[in-house]
Amino acid sequence: MQIVSDVVSVIGPTTEIRWGQALLSPSLYGVIEVEEAVGGAMKLGVEALSTLTHAKEFSGGISDLERLAHTPEGRWIRTIILLVPVGNILTIALRGSGCVYLKRGEKLARLIENERGISGEVRKGDIVLLATDRFRKTLPENELSSVFDHEDAEGVAEKLTLKLHENHEGQGGAALIFEVKDLAEQAIAQPRPQLLKNFPKRTMLLGLFTVCIALLFAVSVVFGIVRQQAARRNNEVVRVLSEAQRALEEGNALLELNPTKGRKRLEDAHDLLAPLTQTLSPKSDEGRQVAELFSQVAEQLKRAKNSVAAEPQLFYDVGLLKNGSTIGSIGIYETQVALLDERTPTVYELDIRSKNGQIVAGGAKYTRSTHIAIHGEAMYVVVDSGINVAHIGEKKTTTAVVKKSDEWENIAALTAYGGNLYLLDSGASRIWKYVATENGFSKISEYLNPDIFVDFSGATSMAVDGTVWVGTSDGKILRFVGGRQETFAPQGVDPAFSASLVIYTSDEEKNLYVLDASNKRVVMLNKEGVYLGQYTWQDDFVPTQLVVSEIQKKILLLGSGKLYSLDLK
Repeated sequence: MQIVSDVVSVIGPTTEIRWGQALLSPSLYGVIEVEEAVGGAMKLGVEALSTLTHAKEFSGGISDLERLAHTPEGRWIRTIILLVPVGNILTIALRGSGCVYLKRGEKLARLIENERGISGEVRKGDIVLLATDRFRKTLPENELSSVFDHEDAEGVAEKLTLKLHENHEGQGGAALIFEVKDLAEQAIAQPRPQLLKNFPKRTMLLGLFTVCIALLFAVSVVFGIVRQQAARRNNEVVRVLSEAQRALEEGNALLELNPTKGRKRLEDAHDLLAPLTQTLSPKSDEGRQVAELFSQVAEQLKRAKNSVAAEPQLFYDVGLLKNGSTIGSIGIYETQVALLDERTPTVYELDIRSKNGQIVAGGAKYTRSTHIAIHGEAMYVVVDSGINVAHIGEKKTTTAVVKKSDEWENIAALTAYGGNLYLLDSGASRIWKYVATENGFSKISEYLNPDIFVDFSGATSMAVDGTVWVGTSDGKILRFVGGRQETFAPQGVDPAFSASLVIYTSDEEKNLYVLDASNKRVVMLNKEGVYLGQYTWQDDFVPTQLVVSEIQKKILLLGSGKLYSLDLK
């Protein structure tokens, strides 16, 4: 008789000091548990597994298997249980603390719970469970009985793995389930007809003996090579699974405390497993373990990256208010969006909630206008002579509330904050500030301290929330506080930012939003630079500006002269 089996492993969470794993080789099965107080448990465990798989061939006796279980040396080994099937006989040896269970019919019984070996016949339908010390302590016998009800090996393994991971006491625990699916008759070779009747009997027997010896030698060599290759492959799979499992657990644990490091550990787990998914058969035990863990890692990585795929939807077209009009610049204050068409020229106000728009100002006073900003009922527009203000409620314009300065060279952005105006001058590499007064605005002043010089020649955008933020055409985000530059390094952005970035935030927004048009996305960072999520699209849509209202849960993008939106999740 020969056993037709289904063998499945159950691996609990691992730590630096506790590690467990299953051994699955062509002729030897088992589990191991290692505990080392100073750390490095996984390395010690992998070395012990390597020692077992490279040991001499098992000859069949209980004492031989017991000796094999004691081959790896070290006080850190808490459990080694080995199982060898020969015909319809199972030989099992236990070293250290652990337990071997047998489920036959409706009954679950303990076969071994002390350090020794046994051997005996199995029946079709029998399930043998090899359990390490931590596994046994975490999942008592009464709990195991309920798990085994009407389940095959894979179903049992799935439930036990879940239970082991739900209880932190299961760290380092492992088990192996050996299910006897069937007992097959071994094929018996049929005698062949006598073909060499006239050949001398002694010579014929000698020749046959020589051929048989040669064949046996060849088969043994081939089998030895195959077995060594399988053992090496299994050791490598065990090593990778252990490292990937550890990276997954560390990544999950770090996500709340340090999202960047958490995502990095999840990516490490993904990169470890990806090659094995291409080389291992999904029907093999190793292939199933790799596929299951890879699926967990991929799902968790997707959640950790918080990447939302959504195509920008048309939000507003000013051509509905004025035929042929398009948007060239935008600003936002609470629920009001300021829109500027520098070609017609026309100034519009749009309510985000109702999508109701209106023309506020326009005509010759706004000729050669470039940028717009809004604060309260006032919309500020950079024109050739300085800055005009369009009053929303009154629909009238006050010209030159700020007169153009001889120091201006090339205004790249205009922002209103706290009633004050900030102008980013990429030509002069300055940030000009105008403070609101009772009669209008103060004289020109520099925001940056006199001893601070920054090259703004590649600046693309500016946002102010008390801190001044500047996006650049070489993929950088600059941060200034109190007139001085502070280091700002985005963390966890994958892929990295492309060349040109447009940024937005305000004192009403908790986060910083970065338009990375080349990568077709808007990236969300907290104000310390930690990646929080991203919104991506596939269409050939190239926005040039953005504003955000977290209260209204809208990202508004300016592209092709129209306003598009993404819903904040």
